[in-house]
Amino acid sequence: MEACCNRAMDAALIRWVEEIDGRLQRCRLELRGRSLSLRASLPDQDDPSRRRQQRIALGLGLDPADLDRAEDLALQLDRQLRNHSFSWEQWQRLEPEHSRVLTMEDLCQALEADFTAKYPTTPRTSATIWGKKYQSAINFFRRHPGPCTAQHLSTALLAMPSASSRLTYTSLARQALQRLPVDWAPDLLSQAGRGYTVRSLSERDIPDEELIEHCLDRIHLPHWRWMYGMCWLFGIRPSEIIGCELQQRDRRWILAVTQGKTGPREVWACPGEKLEQHGLQVVHRPPGTRYTVGKLAHDYLSSSRSDGHGRRRRASIPFGLYNLRHAYAIRLMAMGLPSEVGARLMGHSVEMHNTTYKRWVNQKHMAAMHARYAGQLD
Repeated sequence: MEACCNRAMDAALIRWVEEIDGRLQRCRLELRGRSLSLRASLPDQDDPSRRRQQRIALGLGLDPADLDRAEDLALQLDRQLRNHSFSWEQWQRLEPEHSRVLTMEDLCQALEADFTAKYPTTPRTSATIWGKKYQSAINFFRRHPGPCTAQHLSTALLAMPSASSRLTYTSLARQALQRLPVDWAPDLLSQAGRGYTVRSLSERDIPDEELIEHCLDRIHLPHWRWMYGMCWLFGIRPSEIIGCELQQRDRRWILAVTQGKTGPREVWACPGEKLEQHGLQVVHRPPGTRYTVGKLAHDYLSSSRSDGHGRRRRASIPFGLYNLRHAYAIRLMAMGLPSEVGARLMGHSVEMHNTTYKRWVNQKHMAAMHARYAGQLD
């Protein structure tokens, strides 16, 4: 009962913060664990000519009077930034003296709060993302008690034998640390999470066009079929299916991604003619949120399902939806599209585009490019 009450209180606090953030233009109010802080692009205290993202810890609790005070301070900072009247003199007095060193138990509690915020309706069972990711991460960090420092965390993570688990726990820890008043940047953990990236994939992990198209016919539920098609033809991340808009301009299909990992962007269909051939221009939105839709899709696409008449039909897809994104990148390169354009379509850096995907452009792709541009080369 107590745990349910705590989750309900956390959800109410998150909604309160989101409501205030909706009224702010130049700053954000953040709930980090049990602490409140403001975040904005502020002048560097050592070099006022430079600006960078910084936090102002408010040193307030979570009782009603403190929440009212936090709201007033958020609106005050936003007003000062809009009027160009911000000065550090006032805000430095709010910085609390950190008398208590944050511990790994604080990190575990922040992980629980992070799960509650992202998956408010998901049961805490072994079959959900709670049991498969969050609970195992919490158990891992509790086996390494001590101060929550970059050095302590990195040492524990780097000792893990499983590279994929190391990446998962590092990612979860970095997100949870955003809720805590740590005096070091969570990005310091990036090195610990390395070792399992898209660069570790091999060419055999990337499905060819014939297999991709063949697998589309296995998907019977229209919303998962449409999501698979969007990942195939537009190379989006599975989570980016939420909120996207399919548009046709000058007889070309474009997908407007509104909740992209790196911000909004527009993506071109490649190859565009396949969209109408498979009836994917008819939108069937999948259920879930940007945090849950990938898991829901994976659960359906990776297992066998009943056909409704007591028989099992093969619905399993022998690769993940993210592999369709890799295949999209290779198609762009095989078409000769400049890396700068391809990177922009996919919402990542040119360096990522080149170092990750160029090595997979093989002789078959080169032959296709030569045939495409033979007239220009003569």
